[in-house]
Amino acid sequence: MKRIICLILALFMLVSLVACGDTNLPADDTADSQAENTPAGPYTGEFKVGFSRVVITPTEAQMKSAGFNRVDSDLTATCIAFNDGKTTSLIYTIDTQNISQKYSDTVKARIKAVTKVKEENIFISAIHTHSSLYPDSNAAWATSVFLPKMADAAKEAIADLSDATAYLGEGKSTGMAFVRR
Repeated sequence: MKRIICLILALFMLVSLVACGDTNLPADDTADSQAENTPAGPYTGEFKVGFSRVVITPTEAQMKSAGFNRVDSDLTATCIAFNDGKTTSLIYTIDTQNISQKYSDTVKARIKAVTKVKEENIFISAIHTHSSLYPDSNAAWATSVFLPKMADAAKEAIADLSDATAYLGEGKSTGMAFVRR
């Protein structure tokens, strides 16, 4: 499961690399050339992926101070690190309701301080659960648990970097979109 998640997110990274023109795929960008090169095949440059998941569950006292009575399951932060030989990027999903841009910038600065990954290469996405605190609303949790654990996740994901192969392809899924109202 760990490697499947890594490979799915590796595709996201590869699409970003292709969009920046930083691949060893054919460089001709004419419409005819694009049609001939779909699917493009494997990315042939250096490519590594690493994975980490850390528990960010608040302490019982922090949960009670926020109005929660118990913990049914742990909250986690998942980090996937990508490295193309020149740049390291980090993608997080966090089990929180949200994270403000201001606090996200604080987290990115902390991660940069411990990993040297540039802030613009760190992406953080909250899953939007209503069964969690959010970092801006509970300074005790944010400072003592959330922030250090986010840095730990980055260090662990970077330490886990290993060779990976990413493929770029195209597919269609029909019947997936619908209007709920």
